[in-house]
Amino acid sequence: MILKKYGIPNETSFEDFKGLLKEGGDNYWGDSILLDFLKEYLNINIVVLYDNDITNKYYHYPMMDIYHENKNTILLLYKNEIHFQLIGHFSGNKMNTIFNRENIPKEILSMVEIR
Repeated sequence: MILKKYGIPNETSFEDFKGLLKEGGDNYWGDSILLDFLKEYLNINIVVLYDNDITNKYYHYPMMDIYHENKNTILLLYKNEIHFQLIGHFSGNKMNTIFNRENIPKEILSMVEIR
């Protein structure tokens, strides 16, 4: 099972793991291992943009992964080295947070290695 690959105890069901993530607090913090797990489990790309208002540094945060143009993509902002924020855009009254090859901003594609 995919949970075992990421060091999650065998007795943890996927539903229990989802509950742990939803619970919030200090039980589990999102990190690169969680992002890698979600990419594999959901079969998506995750692109992370780094934004640090304190040091005035802004760039594509390397996740050591290749962008697959046939997969949907989620964009995250790694804000001030504290937390991740989901990036989206409004289309009418709906916030779109899942991008595909046709609607992902060209500026994002220019930063990633495409496979």
